Amino acid sequence: MQYQCCGCKAGVSIGSVYQYFTSKEALLSAVIGRESAPLLRVTEELSQTRGFHAAI
Repeated sequence: MQYQCCGCKAGVSIGSVYQYFTSKEALLSAVIGRESAPLLRVTEELSQTRGFHAAI
């Protein structure tokens, strides 16, 4: 993945991408965190449901 592609897809300049993410790894980490947050939230909610652990 190139930074230029990320900036173009996001509708921002490449300078903005560099301002917020110091490396491709930092950008990837942010994307993974954002995309996995809803799944983690649902998993946490389900784990609090009565009988959840017995069902798995």
